[in-house]
Amino acid sequence: MRIVILFFTILSVCIDLSAQGLDQNIVSSLDDAHKKFTGRRNLTYEYLTNKEFDKISEIFENPLILELPTGYKENLQSFYKEEIILMFYWLGEYQNILKHVVNNTNPRGSIIETGKEQQAIIPYKNSFYDDLLKLSYENQEELKAHIKSSNLNPEEKDFLMLYLDFRLAEANLEGFDKDLLIQQAKEYKGKYQDESYNDFVSSNIDIGYKTSNFGLGSTLFIGSCSFTENLGDNISGGMPIGGIINAAYKNLILDFQFTGSLISRVKQDFTFKELWEKNSRTTLAFGSLNLGYAIINNDKMMITPSIGMASTNISSYVRAEDGEAINLKIDNTPVLHTSITFDYKLKHKIHISEYKDRLISEFDNTYWIFRLKAGFITPNFEDDNNVFKGNVFYVGAGIGIFTYPATAIKKK
Repeated sequence: MRIVILFFTILSVCIDLSAQGLDQNIVSSLDDAHKKFTGRRNLTYEYLTNKEFDKISEIFENPLILELPTGYKENLQSFYKEEIILMFYWLGEYQNILKHVVNNTNPRGSIIETGKEQQAIIPYKNSFYDDLLKLSYENQEELKAHIKSSNLNPEEKDFLMLYLDFRLAEANLEGFDKDLLIQQAKEYKGKYQDESYNDFVSSNIDIGYKTSNFGLGSTLFIGSCSFTENLGDNISGGMPIGGIINAAYKNLILDFQFTGSLISRVKQDFTFKELWEKNSRTTLAFGSLNLGYAIINNDKMMITPSIGMASTNISSYVRAEDGEAINLKIDNTPVLHTSITFDYKLKHKIHISEYKDRLISEFDNTYWIFRLKAGFITPNFEDDNNVFKGNVFYVGAGIGIFTYPATAIKKK
């Protein structure tokens, strides 16, 4: 153990003690209760009123705040919770680890109150935790051997070794054997019945995820459309631009589509209630609700034919002789809308920064998509001289995102 203590002393001395850009720094040794670690750490401190303290409450989800005994408040030391846990393993302070798990609290953690003010101590970022994690990972068999030789009962020993494996998974988040760790957790729960430890194992280690049956997606697209029959003779198709919102259950896809066209014009003079003048700008707008089924849905593509109902509108603005703007329009609802969608998928990779991210990443089906869509609308506009007789055909391309997220498996 003296060799271990000596190693940590040397390791601490090697830590960069500079605190560039910080106005106030306290560099101090730990109090007598922590003499086994004599490392020195940089930290910043702030004096905050109770009201101001609420603004930084999120900070305390990660840092561990330590308070020295009365009389030592000028010498403050701050470590992160993960650092304290690993240090307790090296020091053989196993009861402190178990107490932390049972009570679900930061070990020896507190916030110092000075009169009406509270003092927040925030650890200065450096490589101490990374070095400590690497050292523990490389010497995990030695740490486990010390646990086995302790005077703890078998349940406590097994839990401490399982908990150590869980903590050390962070040393290799991309490649640790998650299946083995989960199997060890299940065997532990099957062997022991103490709810204090089993609850922790179930909530933090033996966790499971599955791909949700419900999906969401959205796309922006632009394309080209054309009209048939008399409608095509009188109005140019233009360029549709719009958005699609998808909601899915397994392979059933519901989409809400909103589209308006650009650069469409009247091709020749014609009369419908008022004179529609040649070269006047027109707009085709429609919104639709469609239900489709993904006949192909894999990691690379999704092909979805769909059918639904749409509301359509064709409008044009002209100027009367007195200069007043006149809005000419014709609309129809509901009308038949059929379409087929092709999505090419690019997998979105989850950033793995903690244990559960590794489990989530395997079941989260989130993709950036390149979408091609073709649709056919039968507006059946009713007018006296059939100038709007015809159908609408459009094609479009766009980009978006679609996800069937990972969802936690509920324990029975």
